[in-house]
Amino acid sequence: MIAVSYQKRDMELRQLRYFVTIAEELHFRRAAERLHMSQPPLSQQIQKLERELGVELFRRANRRIELTDAGRIFLREARQTLMHAERSVEVVKYAARGEIGWLRIGFVGSVSYELLPYLLQEYRQRYPAVQLKLRQLTTEEQIEALETDEIDVGISRELREEGEFAVQPLLRERLVAALPITHTLAERRELALSELAEDPFIVLPRPEVPRLYDHIIHLCRAAGFTPRVAQEALQFPAILGLVSAGLGVAVVPAMAKAFRKTGVVCVVLSDDNAISEVVIAYRPDREPPTLPAFLDVSRHAVAKWRREGGSNGELYGQADSK
Repeated sequence: MIAVSYQKRDMELRQLRYFVTIAEELHFRRAAERLHMSQPPLSQQIQKLERELGVELFRRANRRIELTDAGRIFLREARQTLMHAERSVEVVKYAARGEIGWLRIGFVGSVSYELLPYLLQEYRQRYPAVQLKLRQLTTEEQIEALETDEIDVGISRELREEGEFAVQPLLRERLVAALPITHTLAERRELALSELAEDPFIVLPRPEVPRLYDHIIHLCRAAGFTPRVAQEALQFPAILGLVSAGLGVAVVPAMAKAFRKTGVVCVVLSDDNAISEVVIAYRPDREPPTLPAFLDVSRHAVAKWRREGGSNGELYGQADSK
């Protein structure tokens, strides 16, 4: 009942600190010295507190004081209230620094086997109290999710800074040619895209993945041909499966090699612009406190991942941050 009464009355945390200090010292002068104040104002504050509560907290006799039964119960409640108040202040500070809270992350499937797990592990080691909600989305789906405030940040491909979005370049990655193991060029370590001009291509569907699709088609045309599309597949494992079946060749990011599909060989493309850029996209006008720390950790995690080689360290380059 005392705790309920306390919540309903206009008391100050300062009064509770005064009361707890006196209860611990059981001496007004020593309590005043500990609180760095004079004794009369301290006595007045405790008397005011007793009037507000309508109970006697201390029994005073022969220059000695002791807690009443009500005082002992109130001491327990006051300590808990002060502890919660201090905890609340710390929580607010942690939240402002992005050390607690939540972060909703969208990511393209091609980063899910190597880069994303490494990045998330680095982030969780530094910010274990942040709750993460992950969703695999295409770049176009990430744009829509950012617009509707369904995610806070997206790990995308071939996305440029535009309109209300900010973009942090994360990684520049070589594109590779995925070939059936029986292909005549399968034993090459490197080849030019123009050497695949006569092959049927397996590509991403443009309606779902227009940016990477257009980028690959543009590279082929720059190499002197328009690819003959034989099949479409939305996910890179499916594309590699079709390549393995001998239905065509494909141009995929180097990270797709992590899928390790039997019957497929990945050969580095020598064309200068055969690069895919991985970026982090977000809305500066809706930036949660956890986002700056995530952006910072991402930069350092990618640099560390490259130093350690990933699975194919030579195929990746650090993107320049804007």
